[in-house]
Amino acid sequence: MRTNIELDENLIKQALQISKLRTKKDVVHEALKQYIVSMQRMNILSLRKKGTWEGDTSGHSYKGCPEYGQPLF
Repeated sequence: MRTNIELDENLIKQALQISKLRTKKDVVHEALKQYIVSMQRMNILSLRKKGTWEGDTSGHSYKGCPEYGQPLF
């Protein structure tokens, strides 16, 4: 989808330098992916605090989970 948005040029420059991504589009896509992962994690944690989640974590790995010392990406 094509869209026009105003971006903070300083933030984009920093993100390009830190991430080594090549384009502004890549930076925005990566930021959106990370935002979604972060929000999903917050939603799961809020359910856990409420005690409403009744899943089974056996067979799952915590690899790639920052809370356990591993980066997601």
